[in-house]
Parts: sequence; C-alpha cells; structure tokens
Amino acid sequence: MLSSASRLEPTRAAFLADGEWQKIEQLAYPDPNAKEPKKKARKGNNAKAAPAQVDGDGTADLPAPPSEEPDGTAVSASGY
Repeated sequence: MLSSASRLEPTRAAFLADGEWQKIEQLAYPDPNAKEPKKKARKGNNAKAAPAQVDGDGTADLPAPPSEEPDGTAVSASGY
C-alpha cells in the first residue's frame, strides 16, 4: 500500500510547476499574518486647513463675507 505522501507527489509537482495555481491558492487562502500595505494620505478635501494668520491685535485675517448669495441676490447688512 502506498503512503498518502507518495500518492500526492504527482499533484504537488504539478501545483509547484504551475504559477497560475499558486496565484489561485494565494487568493483563496491569504496569509493571515501578512500586513496590509498602508494607504497614503490623499491631499485634497480631507487635508487639514492651514491655521489663520493672527494680527498683533489678536484678530485673524479672515476674508470678507460674500456680498451676494449663490443665486445672485444681494445679501442685506443684517444677514437675513
């Protein structure tokens, strides 16, 4: 009677000779100890804004509020 190791030898040899089967094994059984690559932080909408510049009197240089609403109507002085 043949041992199980000797019966599996042709299958193992075919597996090791074919890179496609090795890729399939990696996809089916990923290494649980492998670390996922860290994603690089994207600059854009999620980036932190630069702090406002503060004058000597303690007030920040902020842009003036818009004089028009997005639809083109004028903004009143009270803001309503």
